[in-house]
Amino acid sequence: MKIIQNIIIILAIFLFYSCTNKPVLSDLTNSRITLNLKGTYESNDPYLFTNETPVYVDDAYTLVADVPQDVISTEDLKFYIDIAEIRISKRNDISETTDKSEYWQYFARDRQVLCTSYGAMYDKELESCKENNGINKLQEFFSSGFNYPSVDIESGEYKHLAIFIRKFAISPAYYYDTAGNFVREALASFDNRKIYGYDIESLYQWNVSDDTNENEPRLFPLQRKDLKIKISESNKPYVFEIRILLKNILMKHLISDLKTDSSDINYLSFTAFSDWNSNHAHADINNKGKMGGSIIFNARAYVPEETGSVEISDSGISQSEKYYYAAIPVGENFDAATQMPYAAVSGKPAAEIKNLPEGKYNIYKTCDLTYKTEDDIDLPGNDGFPEKGVLCNEAEVPVNVTKQNKALVTFTCDCQ
Repeated sequence: MKIIQNIIIILAIFLFYSCTNKPVLSDLTNSRITLNLKGTYESNDPYLFTNETPVYVDDAYTLVADVPQDVISTEDLKFYIDIAEIRISKRNDISETTDKSEYWQYFARDRQVLCTSYGAMYDKELESCKENNGINKLQEFFSSGFNYPSVDIESGEYKHLAIFIRKFAISPAYYYDTAGNFVREALASFDNRKIYGYDIESLYQWNVSDDTNENEPRLFPLQRKDLKIKISESNKPYVFEIRILLKNILMKHLISDLKTDSSDINYLSFTAFSDWNSNHAHADINNKGKMGGSIIFNARAYVPEETGSVEISDSGISQSEKYYYAAIPVGENFDAATQMPYAAVSGKPAAEIKNLPEGKYNIYKTCDLTYKTEDDIDLPGNDGFPEKGVLCNEAEVPVNVTKQNKALVTFTCDCQ
């Protein structure tokens, strides 16, 4: 009798979850997927944050001589990131009338909170970040990636991926008056606490000239509808990798003309992401709060035990202080000026692009040689984004590939 009662209880739970669009029992067991989330251009071996890595400076500062242009390094920054969830869909035709429960697969619903420090103002702590082991996850996010809690998804091809970023604050940020005198350090709300820093989420929600009534948000969610990610019916464990372009394009910005009758504040100096693909028009009263469009991402899936790598020996030169090698499957288009590659590694004399499924790849060298001015003109310089792509050679990762399989390509590839 007790066994029958237990069976009835299990069936009742199963029916409840099925009827309420919640995960059924099979969804509660994650046996295949590892969802890896990175904040880097590279898929392996990214450049490091060091005290010798300066943050790029927006040329907006050259227009305002009174505001200090202090040089800071990436090690001077503190990051606070709150991600609500990640969704995926085989479709790409969502609209206001779409049944969201039918459209989306909610495969990563756990909120993830990342931070540089658990400390907040008034001797408080960022409790959710601490519970999430957020300091360690942030370090992983900017290096090898952290594993986002997730459940398995159906086999098939996925087109639409959406990352819901609730908060993104960076410290330090400062306010100045019309004469360029320091007024105070900026404050932000994060994890139900006050912290020093500025929440840039609202700034990156819209592109310059976006009609907020017509256009889709750019950061909540950060999304793409043109992906072609194939999940096979195999039972083998696989990695679902998402790389967001964040770490590589850090830049100091300045927003002006903030003064009101009740405040002496006129300038906000803060660090965020470079306007490598669009002038954010900080001096334009209608657009000074719109800096979206520069945060892009790419995603792919692979079975680790069925991947190899490409070792690169390059005697060419690069005039960029940072450059990369990228692998693009033969037959796929790649525009280095607008896209993130399928896979990439930081540039060095002997580089290796890892975790490549079998097949032929075009190997590119990508370099950062220009920056965008306030007049929306590209001039020689650096803004962090490697917009120059040079096709160097082709490499083939063999069939029946294993982790030990490596394709070696040698070339002289100049990027200048």
